[in-house]
Amino acid sequence: MVATTTRESDRTVTKSSPTRGRGRPKTFDRARVVDVATESYWREGTDSVSLNELCRRADVSKPGVYREFGGEDGLMAAVLDHYDDTVLAPMFERIAEERPFPEVLTELVEFMTDLDRGMPAGCLLAKMRVLSSNLGPVTQARVDALREDARTRYADWVERAKARGEVDPSIPTTTAAAFIDAQFTALLTQVALGEDARARYADWVERAKARGEVDPSIPTTTAAAFIDAQFTALLTQVALGEDPELLRAQARLTFAGLTTG
Repeated sequence: MVATTTRESDRTVTKSSPTRGRGRPKTFDRARVVDVATESYWREGTDSVSLNELCRRADVSKPGVYREFGGEDGLMAAVLDHYDDTVLAPMFERIAEERPFPEVLTELVEFMTDLDRGMPAGCLLAKMRVLSSNLGPVTQARVDALREDARTRYADWVERAKARGEVDPSIPTTTAAAFIDAQFTALLTQVALGEDARARYADWVERAKARGEVDPSIPTTTAAAFIDAQFTALLTQVALGEDPELLRAQARLTFAGLTTG
């Protein structure tokens, strides 16, 4: 069979030559494959879904995926591009608005923790950064680029908030941007993984309260969840190679509101 290929938007259509054979025209729906892969990676993680399984779910052949994306690495990168366009871009549009910093921050936290928002829990980018062990070079470069882009946008958000007197001007903007990135990553990772047992942190907080070291007005369960999230963020950033001095500055900033001394 002689095949000719044309592209219609995101859909690649492969048609059999009329001079040979009578088989039905075959189509490779690029947009559908990206949608299926996005949903699968987001819900289950890249380590839990094989390329063969994705092909089965999308009803396409593995050679077709290689022709269209160059392999699994290219498919993951295409998924991140799709995620950037459909999920990250609308979020960044919110922080680009000239609205009070606390108001936008509250909206984002509520959105990230809303389990009924009509999409998988957590953040696909955060999952790839934190939980994936099989990222190819193209996907890894895309993950790194999206992370840097996010921090640049957070830094601009902080600068505008400082100009309005909403953020402490003594906090370096790069530290604040890294802090926001780490907190959002930790929050979304916790949402994706679900609630873990925090009894030991709660006991630690109760003993610290008895010694007057933790603000007694903070509910123990809230403090325990807060500590768990911060330790998760800290260890994640260490694993990703973040600057230790920057991490220490973030930690001091983070825990300042919890302790009384």
